[in-house]
Amino acid sequence: MALHLQRWWRLIFLVACGVMLRETPAFAQKQVRRPGLHSFGVFVDPSGPQQAASYQNVLTGSSVKVPVTIEKSLESAAASDAGVLVLVIDRMPETIPEETITALKNRKVIGVGYGAAQLFGQLGLEINGDACAHFGMSEIKVQLQPSQLLGDLSSRRPLSVYAKDPGDVDNFGVFIPKTAELVEFVDPIARETNDPNYSPVIRQGSYVLVGYPADPEFWSEDFRTLFLRIALTLSEKKPQELAQPEFKLSQPGTQRFDLARRGSTDKAFTRTFRFRFKQPTKFSATLEHSGSGNMMLFFMGGKEHLHLTRRDAKDGEKLQIEAQITAADLKAIGDQTWTLSVTNFDSDAEASATLKVDYGGP
Repeated sequence: MALHLQRWWRLIFLVACGVMLRETPAFAQKQVRRPGLHSFGVFVDPSGPQQAASYQNVLTGSSVKVPVTIEKSLESAAASDAGVLVLVIDRMPETIPEETITALKNRKVIGVGYGAAQLFGQLGLEINGDACAHFGMSEIKVQLQPSQLLGDLSSRRPLSVYAKDPGDVDNFGVFIPKTAELVEFVDPIARETNDPNYSPVIRQGSYVLVGYPADPEFWSEDFRTLFLRIALTLSEKKPQELAQPEFKLSQPGTQRFDLARRGSTDKAFTRTFRFRFKQPTKFSATLEHSGSGNMMLFFMGGKEHLHLTRRDAKDGEKLQIEAQITAADLKAIGDQTWTLSVTNFDSDAEASATLKVDYGGP
């Protein structure tokens, strides 16, 4: 009799679980089997227009009930034991305690707003404010991409980001053409339909950057669902140790190459060369080119932007940059790289370029 009752209650339990799984969205079902292991911590910059309660509503919009706590400061968010942090920052503080930066490393973080992009730069991420461009408030839609985080959702129709006009909002995206070397190290989740070279929703490791920082009350239901899906999926992942991408380094010498018209999505219209110096040296780069009416040569060192120099040509003139790299510069930049970019900004013409780079002397 006791055995019969045990089987009966086991049958009731299995039926109940089946009902619960059928009512749970497909992308969230596996969370049901592991209750209590996930939580979200939300910090919203008080100087911005967003409301923490709006993000809380988005994150609790699933049948999978995940605890959501509201943090009063960036420091308390970094110190919390939440599985995923949602940091909504319009303007990064002038100074952030080093212990806060350290606490945010190797965490799972969704950053919203340009201040969050700047914070990601402080953490050493490639998806940062320096890599972004800002959009206006024309009709904004995104096309989902085949991503490592969410899988291949590219067959779905473009999603509208906003259901109603949020007013003056600083929308932005990371410049990441499909031809860029950086694609190997980051994971574009969605691309801007007006210019697919930019990704306003993008991941690197355990960090996701979202470039639509209006209060979620203005987001469309599709975009709210996308945000929730990212949060729930990220919560399932183990935190990935933050590591610097190992880019191919360039050497002194002369290179010849062609650049596509600005805005091309299938051919490169910009090329970036990376360098690392072992000792103080005089660096020089000379660009000769033809075809384009708008070329740029750009040089800088690391996130500190050491020796930042830009040269532009409108009529085919030769461009040249020189920099004296000192021992102090090498100490400041550490294991970061120096970058030299050549970009064709002419949307009507391709460019042929010859770049000569020289360094090695004191």
